[in-house]
Amino acid sequence: MEAKHTRGPWYADNDGAWFVASCMGVRNTDGGTFYPLVTRISTDAHDAANAALIAAAPDMLEVAQMVVARWKASSRESASDIERAAMAALAKAEGR
Repeated sequence: MEAKHTRGPWYADNDGAWFVASCMGVRNTDGGTFYPLVTRISTDAHDAANAALIAAAPDMLEVAQMVVARWKASSRESASDIERAAMAALAKAEGR
């Protein structure tokens, strides 16, 4: 399945309000580099933690994909609790 989200890695920063942006720069027509904004977060008390969690999402998605792929490649018929949790997280991330 092709990803529909902005490719990671992402980073969190604060310019008066927390935001999360892609670390993968895109060239502008003027030769500069633009870092696509993933999301802007308001300024409430939990913003730093929320921004850090959101920025880690591409890495966590990759780990969940590796866990599920390793289980599918194994000869075991039933998944462990961790593998079932990874499958549920992938389904949520993919909007299923």
